[in-house]
Amino acid sequence: HASTLRQLIKRPELYPVLFLLLFPFASVSTITWVVLLALIDKNDEYQLTNYILLFRSSFFLVCGVYWSIKGFLMLYLCSTSVHTTCLLSGPGVSSTQALKISMTIMRLVCGWIAFVLLVRLRE
Repeated sequence: HASTLRQLIKRPELYPVLFLLLFPFASVSTITWVVLLALIDKNDEYQLTNYILLFRSSFFLVCGVYWSIKGFLMLYLCSTSVHTTCLLSGPGVSSTQALKISMTIMRLVCGWIAFVLLVRLRE
């Protein structure tokens, strides 16, 4: 069953799963969230609730904290550099930006699917 973030941290044998869920590159975490949603029992309220809690806490870490720090550093580096402009190397400027946005949307859809399943289960 799905575990909360604190339970995952306390169990070293689950570190590979935690790494995949929090890995911010190459859409690895999004694919892991889709697989985890497919594997949990959709009729178990506990598993759905834990999935949502783990999802929201990791989303805050990866998409909130990590992206904020990365965006700030990219903006600082491009604005203080003499050799490049922010139009070429600023935050949000990437050849893979469309893929990053679509993976973020897919990740959000997974969280909403789990929430809808939980609401339907409680009816």
